[in-house]
Amino acid sequence: MPMAKIAGLGVISAGLNISITVALHEIAGVMVEIAFLVGIATVMIVNFFAAQAIFCARDGDSRKQFVIFALSSLCFRGGEYISFLALHTWLGAPYLLAIFMILGTFFLLKFFFFRDVVFAPGQATKVGR
Repeated sequence: MPMAKIAGLGVISAGLNISITVALHEIAGVMVEIAFLVGIATVMIVNFFAAQAIFCARDGDSRKQFVIFALSSLCFRGGEYISFLALHTWLGAPYLLAIFMILGTFFLLKFFFFRDVVFAPGQATKVGR
């Protein structure tokens, strides 16, 4: 079932994102806003290949799927980043609390979008036509 696999990927992705953010901020002294941005960019690339495998969309043109995935991911990740700035930087929420809230909310939004739009059955052959 894709939801269980995606949920597992979501947990791994959130862990990777949080680990990158905390390591860069707490250990390397990088501003938390930059550290979080590096985390979400890294996870975006990893998630394309994982989502493609989970939704079994390998029968189409991977380059075109990646373009659609990347553009939509940039929108979602942009929303995550703006939400992070709003909660942490502007409203003063602790950065880890803000990250957990944002990642949980956007996980659900992304799951349905990627399942129903990017990697929908037959979408791999429709993307370039």
